Amino acid sequence: MPLFDYTGQLQSGATFQGTLEAESQQHADATLADMGVRVRSLRRAKRTSYVAPLSLDDFLFFNEQIAAMTNAGVPLQDGLRQLGADVGSGKLKRLLLELADDLTAGTRLEQALARYVDETRKHSMIDMDFQYSSLAGQERLASPTEVTLYRIAQEAITNIVRHSNAEQASVVVLQGQDEITLIVEDDGCGFNISAVPSDTRLGLTGMRERATLLGGVFDLESTPGKGTTIRLRIPLNGAEPCPSES
Repeated sequence: MPLFDYTGQLQSGATFQGTLEAESQQHADATLADMGVRVRSLRRAKRTSYVAPLSLDDFLFFNEQIAAMTNAGVPLQDGLRQLGADVGSGKLKRLLLELADDLTAGTRLEQALARYVDETRKHSMIDMDFQYSSLAGQERLASPTEVTLYRIAQEAITNIVRHSNAEQASVVVLQGQDEITLIVEDDGCGFNISAVPSDTRLGLTGMRERATLLGGVFDLESTPGKGTTIRLRIPLNGAEPCPSES
């Protein structure tokens, strides 16, 4: 599904820029209108080069290996190149090396997540939507913030693919003046949070720890049969740590 870059204005008068997935420009315009956004400009985004689909096993292997490397403190682009040199799958090797080149070239969080969500859609049966909104003229996020947001989004998406049995999911990033918010949700089977063991492979503790290191707040909502929602808020530009909602 194509991506569309837009500049929008809220009823408050605030102007912001973002990226939206839609079947057509008309569909993108209608979606933004439903969100209460007055469209100032809307155009189809330039895509990166096409990457042939991986098998689901390759895709999940990729997620697990990168998680292990970043948890061990290996810089993400170095881990991607190291893994790319070791794997036997030509398709996976190509994806790893292209992602490493993107990071070395300074690919922004918005582009990296858009590509990752697109790859997920190709390799699973889940209809996954991606939206990124920011205020006009905002500077690029600091590297630790970008890496933390990307890794938590990656971990959450992997959980959706592996555990949720979801049909639909969404990844939303809202970059404000003083904080940035990541929301990942699905319509899957959900689970009882209190029943999840501390050594679970869901990686929830690691997500919360990464958020805390940057003064952020990680919240999880899930109910059996009603899906799961993850919210992450991280302060920006020297703002005070985000207050907990609990």
